[in-house]
Amino acid sequence: MANDQVGPGCLFIADHVISRDRVAVYHYPDAFPGWINAVCERNQLIFNESHFDTFINPPHDGVIFFHKRAN
Repeated sequence: MANDQVGPGCLFIADHVISRDRVAVYHYPDAFPGWINAVCERNQLIFNESHFDTFINPPHDGVIFFHKRAN
C-alpha cells in the first residue's frame, strides 16, 4: 500500500491477514491460486511502511489494524 494513499490520522482495517495460519506455511495448497500470496504481499507492504502503527488481532483469520501517524 502506497504511503500517499492513506492520509495522516487514518485507520485502515483488513480481514483475513492470517487465513487460519496458511500465510505462515511455505507452499500451502491454495484453493484459489495466488490468494495466499496476495494476502502475504499485502501484509508485508503494510509492515514495511515506517509511518504506520500496526497491530494484528490473530483469532480465526486475523484482522490487521493500522494507523498512519501524523508526522
